[in-house]
Amino acid sequence: MDVLAAFRRAIKASGEPLAAIARRARMDHGQLSRLVRGERAPGVPALERLAAALGLRLELRAAARRRRAGGGVAAGVGGRRGSAGSRVRR
Repeated sequence: MDVLAAFRRAIKASGEPLAAIARRARMDHGQLSRLVRGERAPGVPALERLAAALGLRLELRAAARRRRAGGGVAAGVGGRRGSAGSRVRR
């Protein structure tokens, strides 16, 4: 799953203005806007703050590549905490 696409869906589903989400995530509104449009590559701390602001859990895991030995990084965004169908681990 594309992590930014998951965030875009969560932002849209929240029905909140980007400015309100940006404040909770301790981000500049413009920074969040560029991130959502895919114009800026976010770092892990920014993704963690955004996930928390949306009530989501960010999960990162290292995964072996299929064709070559070595590590890759996979990221996923779990569902809202406590909601039905969420992928949050307890």
